[in-house]
Amino acid sequence: MNLQIILTAALMEPLSVAIHVCRQAEVAAHENIVIFGAGPVGLLCAAVSKAWGAKQVINVDIQKPRLEFAEKFASTGTYLPEKPGKDEPVIEYARNVGEKIKKQFDLGEGAHCVIDATGAEVCTLTGLFVCNKGGTFVQAGEISTRKRYLTIRNGERCIECLSYCSHLFS
Repeated sequence: MNLQIILTAALMEPLSVAIHVCRQAEVAAHENIVIFGAGPVGLLCAAVSKAWGAKQVINVDIQKPRLEFAEKFASTGTYLPEKPGKDEPVIEYARNVGEKIKKQFDLGEGAHCVIDATGAEVCTLTGLFVCNKGGTFVQAGEISTRKRYLTIRNGERCIECLSYCSHLFS
């Protein structure tokens, strides 16, 4: 096989995941999008959101070099959270970081759309605190041992969990 074809295919898979996630998130023009994770999927979700006309595309990550790249690549803003306090409960840490993100980026009651491309519990919790009531939250990271996508929509935050190609990961 031609190496160029293999490399092209290898790059298309993360892009197709990002497009799927952004469709699940119902990303639209003039909306504020917060993306947890500045790895390949998170960065591509930022690029897709920007291409679809999002007003603000904010990446959150714990690695400063990833955030520096995200700003050059597609993000309009980045956030590097401080480490949690020694005895600080995860839920309180998530609430505090969520409030800081909303304040720093002037998100008011929260972002229209939040995407978690990490699968880390603290990011999921923080994302729920960043999400505006009536907004959309999409969990695109790996949850437990199978890849799943979790979508939460509307003011009641009803949960719709669907398996994405679960047969490929069993």
